[in-house]
Amino acid sequence: FLESRIKLIYQGVELEKYKITPEDMLNSGENLKIEIEYSTDGGMVVGDGKYKMINLPKISSIFGVYNSAAKSATLKDRKYPFVMRFTSAVEERTEFIYPKNILIESLPEKIEIVSDKYEYKTEYKSEKNRIIFTKSASYNVLEYTTKEYQVLKNILKEIEKGERKRVIIKEI
Repeated sequence: FLESRIKLIYQGVELEKYKITPEDMLNSGENLKIEIEYSTDGGMVVGDGKYKMINLPKISSIFGVYNSAAKSATLKDRKYPFVMRFTSAVEERTEFIYPKNILIESLPEKIEIVSDKYEYKTEYKSEKNRIIFTKSASYNVLEYTTKEYQVLKNILKEIEKGERKRVIIKEI
């Protein structure tokens, strides 16, 4: 199941190992945590010139209630409040190990959107021969007024733009 979900993001992924906690999946008092280790065929690197892009798989985009909430915010304007069935959150940390002949030219900018109703943070870092991507996001309330919905829609547009940004590399 996990490998098929990951392949929705990128076909060249091979699942190496995984761990799901808590062991008692019916325990709603603990957050579900999935640790995944995978390898790729190198196809995440796109481009054939001097500079290339790395398209890091963002696993959090294919799991959980968090994503379904954003997909239901499709109306341009609302006459009535936007009501969700659940509050939800997602946290992700991805480490990409790259060869020593790669130089990181540019990392996407840090994004930090924080309010009492919604939170979204992403950051890319480069340490030694690793790119570390972290993301945390949450819907903190069940209902958004029509005005709050417009703010949320604008935030979702900004997030979508940020999600399309790529790491730029150069082979040395």
